[in-house]
Amino acid sequence: MLFMNGITVNKTGLLRVKYLDAIKGREDEIFTLREKLALLDEVESDSRSLAVTPNTPGKYTVVKLTKAVLSAVREIARNGGVRASAVQQYIAANGYRHRGKHFAVATRVVLIRLTKRGKLISKKKDGKRVFMVKPE
Repeated sequence: MLFMNGITVNKTGLLRVKYLDAIKGREDEIFTLREKLALLDEVESDSRSLAVTPNTPGKYTVVKLTKAVLSAVREIARNGGVRASAVQQYIAANGYRHRGKHFAVATRVVLIRLTKRGKLISKKKDGKRVFMVKPE
């Protein structure tokens, strides 16, 4: 027994409350981690179903990056345009295999070059750069 400010306090009771709070915190953390694992399993499952198999070549299998990027922007850019990451994902999902290390950088460089050549236009939307086909 411990006396604090004239009140009798049970040390084991305080420790019990402390440990129960710690357990509750860990249980919340475990629950959050299990949710994240479930989400990863779902994403992994979706990615397997969307993967292009080697037996079914995509439309960008034998196309060079510049041609694939321009084609992809023409196909997927709507009124609001398309971001570089979406172009990269689209051409990869449709058979393009980048041989270098920096696919994301290469895709963005091609988009910028096509913009400088006047084949595409770019503008900022919600603070992000989007690309679209230049109107004829």
